[in-house]
Amino acid sequence: MYRTIFLAVILLCIGSLWACEKEGICTEQGYTLKEYACFEATTARYVLQNADDLANFIDETACKLCDCMPPVVEIDFVTQTGLAVYTENCGNTLAVCRNDAAKQVTYTLTPKPIDCLVAVPDYNLIAVSKIPDDYTVEFVVE
Repeated sequence: MYRTIFLAVILLCIGSLWACEKEGICTEQGYTLKEYACFEATTARYVLQNADDLANFIDETACKLCDCMPPVVEIDFVTQTGLAVYTENCGNTLAVCRNDAAKQVTYTLTPKPIDCLVAVPDYNLIAVSKIPDDYTVEFVVE
């Protein structure tokens, strides 16, 4: 009796996992947070696939006072893609989720539930595993 119930539960769990995989549930991806200081705010979201994208990002966002000290951002564009979005708050929890079935990557920024004296501006620039050109990238700023 218990063996039958146990087998039924196991089959149900395996079926659920298979269904989730078929639906294309996204997989959380690792990322590397990149240093980026001396910038001005923009409302754009940035997907950096190559050195030209990075140069355009820096041109659009670097503050004019930093022209004599150009920012150094290292991203290996053979194996990585850069993602960036500006926020101004007390810090964020970052998450990247990749859904290969839907050809989509979602970059989610959730403000940390803490009080701070002054909001901190940040571009939340990260490097993730290379995103294919035919994928869409969604930025979710909560």
